[in-house]
Amino acid sequence: MKMLPLVLCATMLFLCCALHAEDVKLAELDARLAAADSQMELNTASGEIAKYLDSQLVEQESAILRDLDSEEAGLFTIASMLWREYRTAQVKPRFCS
Repeated sequence: MKMLPLVLCATMLFLCCALHAEDVKLAELDARLAAADSQMELNTASGEIAKYLDSQLVEQESAILRDLDSEEAGLFTIASMLWREYRTAQVKPRFCS
């Protein structure tokens, strides 16, 4: 249980590093973002990147959950939900009216 914060931090670090890794799908999405000629294209490309990174987060969380006992898995699930709530709360005031 004492390792849970460390595991969560390691997961977030992995996802940050994924931005710089040789990920063909992410590179393709990044190229679309770089080539965008309009605000609509920028918004669409950014949304696709966000969805892709969320899918990577889910994959990593699933991999971590496989290695945890039931108590740790419950705590990790709660921590994941809290992270998503925090992230949403940080984005909403800036980008939603």
